[in-house]
Amino acid sequence: MKVKGNKDHARPGYGLVDSREARQEAFRRNPRLKELSEKAGPAFDAISAFIRLRLENKITQKQLEGLTRIQQASISRFERGGAPHFTLDFIAKLVRPMGYQPKIIFEKVAA
Repeated sequence: MKVKGNKDHARPGYGLVDSREARQEAFRRNPRLKELSEKAGPAFDAISAFIRLRLENKITQKQLEGLTRIQQASISRFERGGAPHFTLDFIAKLVRPMGYQPKIIFEKVAA
């Protein structure tokens, strides 16, 4: 989804999805997205939630760099899934300026 006048946007075909139906539709349109989701697992969910939060708050990666002192390139790498070993502290530093804190929920999975 391209945002007019803003170079800091989600990449086309890598849309954020909330519902199961929307996720399945996104996977159907972009098989690479499904592959990334399955490979990254919970990391994909965390990254998607972060991107959604940043976009909803209308904060660019560059603005977030100024608020957090985390380089824009590191934020971009995190959003692309290129930093698979991110920490909870790293995520906390990213979301605090937007008035949030991370929360972890464990879900029981079928054996």
